[in-house]
Amino acid sequence: MNDNAALVHDPLVTAYCQPVNPTNKVPLHIIPSLLSEKVCKDTLDRVHREFLPIIQRRKFNVKSISELCCCGDGLDHLPKRRRKLRKMPNNVLGYNMTRWHGRSKSHTIHLRLRNPNNHNQLFSWEDVAGTMAHELSHCVHGPHNA
Repeated sequence: MNDNAALVHDPLVTAYCQPVNPTNKVPLHIIPSLLSEKVCKDTLDRVHREFLPIIQRRKFNVKSISELCCCGDGLDHLPKRRRKLRKMPNNVLGYNMTRWHGRSKSHTIHLRLRNPNNHNQLFSWEDVAGTMAHELSHCVHGPHNA
């Protein structure tokens, strides 16, 4: 029997692969002043597309996904946004800003898409996806030092 055929009929796989609700779109924010803007936008679109089923099925309240850079993050560049620039050390590949609202919480996820020492050099899809998976784990397990 073909292994791929067995996977198609597995009820767990079938349930997980059901289409997601496209109206539940998470806002994406890039840093528009840097080069390769379209590639970064496409990368965040792919992150959204591939991780949205997990976000929805786990009922994570992700408010936005933004690009992180040594010069701030994608939220810093929104018009009419009064916000202190959040700069992270160069060795940080992403962070999940969790805010508590009573008994519920929301998450703003920031991902480093570029090498902090050379903005023209983008990280591989595997690095970005691994970072996104790591940041989503913080929706359940909290900070590293907890």
